[in-house]
Amino acid sequence: PRRVAAHPVSVEVKMAERTFLHVGTPKSGTAFLHAVLWHNADALRHHGLLLPGRMVAHYAAARAVTSRHDAPSPASAPDHQGSLGSATTAPTAATSAEADNGWARIVRQSNRWPGSTLIGHPQLASATPAQVSGALGSIDGDVHVVITARALHLQPALSWQDQVKHGLSVTLDAFLAGLRDDGRSRSRRFWRVHDIADIACRWAGDLVPAHRVHVVPVTPLADSAPGGSDVVGSTSSGPAALWSRYAGALGLDDPSAYDSDLPVRTLPLGPAELELLRRVNARHDPRFTDPQRHVWTRQLLANSILARRPAAPLQLPDDTLAWLSERSDAILARIRAAGYDVAGDLADLDTAETDPRARPAADVTDDEVETLAAWTILRLQEELVHREPVVAPPPVGPEDGIDAVLELLEHIRAADTATRPRPAPPRDDSRVARLRRALPVRRSR
Repeated sequence: PRRVAAHPVSVEVKMAERTFLHVGTPKSGTAFLHAVLWHNADALRHHGLLLPGRMVAHYAAARAVTSRHDAPSPASAPDHQGSLGSATTAPTAATSAEADNGWARIVRQSNRWPGSTLIGHPQLASATPAQVSGALGSIDGDVHVVITARALHLQPALSWQDQVKHGLSVTLDAFLAGLRDDGRSRSRRFWRVHDIADIACRWAGDLVPAHRVHVVPVTPLADSAPGGSDVVGSTSSGPAALWSRYAGALGLDDPSAYDSDLPVRTLPLGPAELELLRRVNARHDPRFTDPQRHVWTRQLLANSILARRPAAPLQLPDDTLAWLSERSDAILARIRAAGYDVAGDLADLDTAETDPRARPAADVTDDEVETLAAWTILRLQEELVHREPVVAPPPVGPEDGIDAVLELLEHIRAADTATRPRPAPPRDDSRVARLRRALPVRRSR
């Protein structure tokens, strides 16, 4: 019989046309923007923009990128040629488990979508060049990098406040001093996620052309002073303008076609409330140093109780504002020189005048903190009564200060977890220990 020559069968493989990576920055309206995106996920998909996975999967993907100590192995790259990928062999059994992390899973979904996709989490801002290279190498189609940014003079106080909620006991003055020392790890961590020129350089490099890097300035909000509230919703023109700019960067023709009337509120604390929380952290009570401490120290104490009180914005020292203004000018000059696409006006990132409501953290007195502690103890006692604890509440009163705050938090934790309260750690009353406990409280003026 005659042999018929085999002809290759043409198979059309769908691949993403564009992948938008929203890589930061922290505290730049990302909570609001992501809330709008996921609220409108079905409508966006209908118009060709896919949000792969679920919102929590984007955090897992960012963690997978930034937790690597080197560039991802070739096994994590696709087995076909993309605009940023390279041809590789199939992963071996030894490497397949490592390759199948949060980033790989969400990118697989993204690569299968024939239109545009969006992957984003502020933690991506901290990625190193090697981590960025590995992440980009697994993406098909054209990559667009999106960076939302808030005026630099707002970020140190917002960052310090967020870290105090997570257990930091360093004073604001010491925190600010650390940011000016480029040799300190805290300074490097801060600037790695807030220097938008450096972020753009790391995420674009030689792989993403300048016109596909989109910088979206956050429009000034009426109440967005350092440490002040950041209320995002229909009551302010700022969020509407931010969504319009962001949607434009994503190539959405009509931003008004999506429901952006979503009130998203951060929970700021005033200077006195932050000082009380910082002193609680400074005790380093071993009952509240485990990974679950945030349930009671951040969610209950900070966000549920202390956040009830009116919050005055934090006022940064004049010399700090002047120094931040100089650094901001240098960063914005690099952005302009690079020729990135700016969705809005970079002037919105210039240093603004000090909010007249603002108050220096160093002006908080010990008497004020003691009064606030007494108020907090009463609120914690109310919380404990509502929980109907099996173990009798501790015999503390409003005058017992931070010790009582910690003891009540422990009894609330025990009631919430159906366990017995753990005893307070023995208190070292030596002279050296008393001096050490006093040190975090002191604040330079």
